[in-house]
Amino acid sequence: MKKIVFILAFAVTTGVFAQPFKGKAYKTGNYIFCGKELPRQFAYLIEKKSLTDTSWQVVAKLNAPKNEAECKAAMLNLPIIIAENTTVDDAMVHKLWLRAQLTTVIDSLYAMAFDPRYQSALGCAWFDEGLTQNSNYTYRISKLTKNGEKTRIDEVTIAFPSNSYSGTLRAARFKIDEGFISISYEIVDTVNTSSMKVFRSRYKENKFTEVYPKIYFTRENNRIVGVVNDYSGLKDVTYSYLAVPFDVLGNMGKQTKDTLSVYNFTKASDLGIIERFDVNPIPEKKGNSLTWKIKSTLNLTSVDVYRSSSYDGRYKKIASMPPHATEYFDSQDLQPAIAYYYYLLFNNGYGNSLPSARIPAILKGSKLNFLPPQNFEINRNGRIVTLRFARLEKDTRSYYVYRANGYVAPLVQLPRMLLSSDSVLIYYDTLPLTAQPNVYSYAVASVNSSYNVSPTTERLSVSYSGGMLPVPSKVNAMMFNHIVFLTWDNVAKQNAAISSYSVYRSEVDANDKEIVSNKLIATIPYSENSYTDSTIAEGIHYVYRVQCVGTDASDVGSISMPTGVTIPEQLPLQPGSVSAYAAVNKIVISWDIPSDNTINKILIYRSLAGSEAELLKELLPSTSQYEDVLATPGKTYYYYIVTVNKVGKQSKPTDAVSGKIR
Repeated sequence: MKKIVFILAFAVTTGVFAQPFKGKAYKTGNYIFCGKELPRQFAYLIEKKSLTDTSWQVVAKLNAPKNEAECKAAMLNLPIIIAENTTVDDAMVHKLWLRAQLTTVIDSLYAMAFDPRYQSALGCAWFDEGLTQNSNYTYRISKLTKNGEKTRIDEVTIAFPSNSYSGTLRAARFKIDEGFISISYEIVDTVNTSSMKVFRSRYKENKFTEVYPKIYFTRENNRIVGVVNDYSGLKDVTYSYLAVPFDVLGNMGKQTKDTLSVYNFTKASDLGIIERFDVNPIPEKKGNSLTWKIKSTLNLTSVDVYRSSSYDGRYKKIASMPPHATEYFDSQDLQPAIAYYYYLLFNNGYGNSLPSARIPAILKGSKLNFLPPQNFEINRNGRIVTLRFARLEKDTRSYYVYRANGYVAPLVQLPRMLLSSDSVLIYYDTLPLTAQPNVYSYAVASVNSSYNVSPTTERLSVSYSGGMLPVPSKVNAMMFNHIVFLTWDNVAKQNAAISSYSVYRSEVDANDKEIVSNKLIATIPYSENSYTDSTIAEGIHYVYRVQCVGTDASDVGSISMPTGVTIPEQLPLQPGSVSAYAAVNKIVISWDIPSDNTINKILIYRSLAGSEAELLKELLPSTSQYEDVLATPGKTYYYYIVTVNKVGKQSKPTDAVSGKIR
């Protein structure tokens, strides 16, 4: 279980999730990645063809596991070369299964998504195991739906055998702890490295055999390292170590270039302890002076001096001094205005001491700096201010950026210095959030390799609302004369940066279904706090919201609480006093004409008992009587009337009246 757990921990620690999905060879076969989508509603169909084949051969059909047991079974059936570095942990399989149920693509599985073992367990990858013939193998990958429809998605050619993994390690540091030797190896390929094998020999015997120390991955000095803790070494014996990284497919990388020799002494005091270490730049001699003092030189053979141009960079040994030396002057290829870092290492012929503290020094130059940066430009987008300017002198190494609240207030240096030797520079500043608008002015000065600061550029300014525009309150909508009148508090009085108001409208139909959502219908000047909406329709519920807008479109406040109004549907009036009576061979229907000048026509409907009503006659709006001469004697008929206005809306039907010819 340890192996599978530390691999996952390493993936999370590195923060690397950009590993490319592709097939590659391993010691006994080829790994083929099919796709990120989990094959639940389809299957991945894999066809293979080698150089000697004339046609494609179906070699695999992959589906996502149906349950956790199938997921675990797939993990237990990994190729031997991969399985020997994997212990199937029930808790991890359960975690994989639970995560897979919540997604349709493996991207959502975090670090697990980049591990071929978990890809294969979920049906997204396949191992072509047991290959013996050296050849280029081509794989064609398709999606196969349940109804047999096949869609080709990829084709990949893999040379077997080949080792596409070439990861390396660098011994970064070691220390002797009570009971074990701890070695940190810097991981060069943090994307593909899974773990490492460690080999050990007695000093100068060169009989390296594999040891099985405790290995874990972590960050040291902002770099990913594999920490090897060897508990099996004997005291007072010098050992030599080699390490070889490997990827999750079992492909071995390159062994460490240098053999690390460690004297497993009983106490750290067996090697010299440093009491003082100083580095002082001496500009007139164009170099740095290193001085130190150690507690004891007993058993020491040399003192090594290491240097780097960055604290966590790769250090190079620049000198090896006699054991009694206490100083060294460094003038090798030093550049002014660059920080150099030094540490000391003490040797006793069997191994090294722990590295000393890293001490920085900067060599100062003497060149003057007369002119400021050129082509200074400024732009604001929301809270982000972008400053752009050009380098003037080639020996410029950094820049100070200054800001003031207002046009003429004193400029204050921003805390972040821009370190760059580019010809065109860009600096981003984030403005503070405030409830009131403000003007911010900027200027820039350069710093050359001699630490001399140039004059500042001319000031450039931007205005900003503060990013906390007020929210319109007391938003109210009223309807009269077939329009909606919308009002709100004039919050522009609270913030002078408000340039306008945005009015949004949503529409809900009679079935409470939203048919239009938050559509911008108007932009109102800041001096007004009302809006008249005449683009309304009957039978719709309208919801309005208002938002403040600053000096540009990206500078907006929060949207207001909603207010709503329903536009009632206007139906034509019904006829009154509807009656029906029998006459000779006909039935006479009469009614009172309603006083509604929008009526366009009158519709008379007739039905028999137990049957659907049918339109009997369409009449002019001025008609008040109709004779039904088609009625059959002895049958009872039922009549009702509907009016229709000029826009086609119908009134509610009148109550039905009956008539019968004897």
